[in-house]
Amino acid sequence: MYDKRELIIKYIKDRLAKLEELGKKYSDDKINKLADNLVALNKPLEELYALKNNEIDAGFFSRNYVDMFYSLEDFEDIEEETKVIYE
Repeated sequence: MYDKRELIIKYIKDRLAKLEELGKKYSDDKINKLADNLVALNKPLEELYALKNNEIDAGFFSRNYVDMFYSLEDFEDIEEETKVIYE
């Protein structure tokens, strides 16, 4: 069995290390909070709304997230409003 939270924390730290363009440092507290949010938000739509409402800083979605969500009210411009940081 794996610890989903620890796996997410490792993933976040690995990606942030490679994203020099962000120009920010993320504290362990902020990374831990993001990981907790990602574990708690198990449903993509809930995660999407939390992201849109600035309740979380980032989200994990499948490759076809634009096709899944662009027809929803307030998400017509999702492709322009989001940034893919890892594929």
